[in-house]
Amino acid sequence: MQRIFTFLTNISLAEYIRKRRLSKAFEELKTTDIKIIDLAVKYQYDSQISFARAFKSMFGVTPSECKLSDVEYKQFPIIKFNNNNDICEELNYEIKEIDEIKLYCVETSAITHEDLLYNIKKLYSDIEENGLYDEFNRNGMYGISICKKRWLLVLCW
Repeated sequence: MQRIFTFLTNISLAEYIRKRRLSKAFEELKTTDIKIIDLAVKYQYDSQISFARAFKSMFGVTPSECKLSDVEYKQFPIIKFNNNNDICEELNYEIKEIDEIKLYCVETSAITHEDLLYNIKKLYSDIEENGLYDEFNRNGMYGISICKKRWLLVLCW
């Protein structure tokens, strides 16, 4: 199974599980008041130190720095295998510093990550139908934010 998973996704099963756990830990760290040691135990790390080391390696900040700041991060997505063998790939994006500009945005939100993935697909279909997709791709700026236990995707141009 592990070889098949790696063949289909280009990532080992162990690496996928580690990145998903750390993404969930990041999300929980930002949206709850849970203690870091409790997160380490919950996400199956042997110690708070090993958790902090893995967390910093993935996100570039320690869990305590993350809790106190508004740092942005790249969520590692859930990989789903559909009946037609399509795989939900990782979103490719980058965070850039830009000069002050006016932004015009459309947004969608959801309570769960799975609902957000569905809503994102619907949002893209809607903006493609009304002609905004080409304009969005020309500028290519968007962001994903977590707002107090609510997922929010904002497409800006």
